[in-house]
Amino acid sequence: MTAELPIAVDVLVEAGTWPANSELAKLVADAVEASIAPDLPLLRGDGVLLGQVIFNLLDNAAKYAAGEPVKVFARRDGEELVIAVTDMGKGIPAKDLETVFEKFYRRGKPDGRAPGTGLGLSIARGFVEAMGGTIRAESPAFRRRGTRMVIRLPLEPLRAAATAAPDVIILDLGLPDMDGKDVVAQIRGWSAVPIIILSARDRESEKIAALDLGADDYVEKPFGIGELTARIRTALRHKLRQDDETDRVSVDGLEIDTLRRVVSRDGLRLKLTPKEYDLLVLLARHAGRVVTHRALLTSVWGPAHGDDLHYLRVFIGQLRQKIERDPAKPRILRTEPGVGYRFADEA
Repeated sequence: MTAELPIAVDVLVEAGTWPANSELAKLVADAVEASIAPDLPLLRGDGVLLGQVIFNLLDNAAKYAAGEPVKVFARRDGEELVIAVTDMGKGIPAKDLETVFEKFYRRGKPDGRAPGTGLGLSIARGFVEAMGGTIRAESPAFRRRGTRMVIRLPLEPLRAAATAAPDVIILDLGLPDMDGKDVVAQIRGWSAVPIIILSARDRESEKIAALDLGADDYVEKPFGIGELTARIRTALRHKLRQDDETDRVSVDGLEIDTLRRVVSRDGLRLKLTPKEYDLLVLLARHAGRVVTHRALLTSVWGPAHGDDLHYLRVFIGQLRQKIERDPAKPRILRTEPGVGYRFADEA
């Protein structure tokens, strides 16, 4: 089971119970120098596993410290937490840097002895990878001496999105330790999972930016559970349509046949200009989801027209005259004030 675990000095140096006969137990009191960033965010992970990793790295470093302090630092680097443990021993030969995490690898101390069982670093690597992170060895660490073990662990919510394979992500733009828009952009780099953002009314520009980065929909705070669950159902239906892509869209008597490039209303074929057709199909392919002004303009007219809202308003008005039963009270092409337009969901 995972738990919210604050990464701080007590976790890095005192997590777990150090065996009384370990090299580390002799060092913890006065020979570990910790440099921990004061504002580290929470990391979701197994506290027991992380404590064991830190113990293994510190204990390993203590064996080769050559009487000097073991140095530990932790800081945030972008969307990752970096933890490093450094000893000032003789270091690891370059040819062994890739094999140091293999089972039973042991390096000699200055006196030629090879302490330990050769399992500590292998176990540490397994635990780090289980938490979605990476670990590597760097040597020399400082002035041709020492070894640095560097752990990188992904921060929330990216790790949860990467490891849990969610059907839909509900994301609040007001995250305490990172920008929600950055989360959207990074998730869109490797996943098409539906993303619904939560946003306050007075943060319209951030909401639009998140949608332009790939979010599927938004709900304004405060919101009702009924509204949120309806948006979730719409997002899931849209995902199913993408997985089982269809060439025909039908809603309220309107039919769009993209194979034949035919649009009809109650069986009667409509005459659309090429731009009207492209705009309608783009909205229909995102049925139930809001599409921003900029996304529509750049897709239909090109990047140079991303701010030409008058183009869009004119063509939306023309489309409503042709496809709506009552253009003054549109049911198919709905306006999302200040944001964009939404094509009615089929259901």
